[in-house]
Amino acid sequence: MELRHLRYFVAVAEELNITRAAERLHVSQPPLSRQIRDLEEELGVVLLERSPQRVVLTPKGAVFLKDARAVLKLADEAVQRVQSEPGGMKGDLRIGYSPNPTIELLPKALKAFRKTTPGVRTLLHDAASDELLAALLAGTMDVLLGVDPVLKPDSGATFEHLFDLPLGVFVPLHSPLASRRQISLKEALQQPLVRFARRGYPDYHHWLSGVVRQTGIRPKVAIDVDGATSMLTAVESGLGMAFAPKVAAAQGRGRVKYLPIGPEPCTIPVGFAVRKGKLSGALAAFVEVLQRFAEKPKE
Repeated sequence: MELRHLRYFVAVAEELNITRAAERLHVSQPPLSRQIRDLEEELGVVLLERSPQRVVLTPKGAVFLKDARAVLKLADEAVQRVQSEPGGMKGDLRIGYSPNPTIELLPKALKAFRKTTPGVRTLLHDAASDELLAALLAGTMDVLLGVDPVLKPDSGATFEHLFDLPLGVFVPLHSPLASRRQISLKEALQQPLVRFARRGYPDYHHWLSGVVRQTGIRPKVAIDVDGATSMLTAVESGLGMAFAPKVAAAQGRGRVKYLPIGPEPCTIPVGFAVRKGKLSGALAAFVEVLQRFAEKPKE
């Protein structure tokens, strides 16, 4: 008898329908029926009475169902315990991330995480923020690292703030502002703005709306772009200025000028989003590493 026999039996016993049980287990009906017959032959008892119309538990089947559930629960708990031990976790951890806000945090966190959990393969996905959030909510991504996605209460996910990322602006090299050492937020908002498109970056627009409310200045939008590369190109061509974190300054060196915002700082919230519920061992370990390395983010 193997655990898969118990899992197959429990699925059929709970569904009382071979077709639904097969769909639940992602197997075809013939091998499922065969595994149930093998289990009954090994036990020497009839667990299920089957007819073209229905499936019914026998009295002995009802007793066995209770014990089978208990065995499977113990097996699952044993797996969780061993995976909670350093180096004991296995499988894939799917990480969605926004490059610029996480450029300082993510490499360090991944390096530390891999040392303690070598059995877990980390799969990295870089895309527009709305695509990453959709993947998280659909269950095809385990964690989303980046700017606060502003989740709806009924979204099924939760966001934990890690740190506030200081922002500055990119300005064209030929702009009179390029000779400055810093720029105030109000001055920046008076320049033509190169911004991310709302479709793809709703988190950016939520943040920008807050800045507009705070200052009372509504910037003149020069162009909407679909990514960081397009944003840099638009600024370089002289279309306007763009908000950017300090960690992105090196990307624009020689093409645009980066100006810190001051004397009052301008920041954007960065953290991680996960689906609500108990975290897997690997995800919980990764979250712990993120929190540890985010305590003193590099500015």
